[in-house]
Amino acid sequence: MHEALPEYDAVLVASGTATLETGYFGIPMLIVYRVSNITYQLAKRLVKIKHIGLVNIVAEKEVVKELVQDAFTVENTVAEITRLLKPDAHQKMKQDLKIIRDKLGEPGVSARAAKRVNDFIFAKQALNSGYGNG
Repeated sequence: MHEALPEYDAVLVASGTATLETGYFGIPMLIVYRVSNITYQLAKRLVKIKHIGLVNIVAEKEVVKELVQDAFTVENTVAEITRLLKPDAHQKMKQDLKIIRDKLGEPGVSARAAKRVNDFIFAKQALNSGYGNG
């Protein structure tokens, strides 16, 4: 997927890790998400977050519009994608999405994150076994 992303002017993305990859490459997008009504009502009561899109969660603000549940209509989708294709809105979102690359770092973030977790675990083990008590 990532090879084709730079070719798109704007994309429609279901909420999930795809929003992070799309945001990392600076591609303007619209996040959409719909589940069964009972699942949505249950999740709404149990999970208290401002955004559902990982790109917005990482950015700690709404960089990308989210159309969730009943807001995810053909009319709203067409209106937002049309807006994103206008030069000013397109350029603004590309600029706003730079925060994702800044926060996630350069390619290889998975390996760096795994190394940090591994280092943390081994440091804790060393501390608990007396090696860190000098």
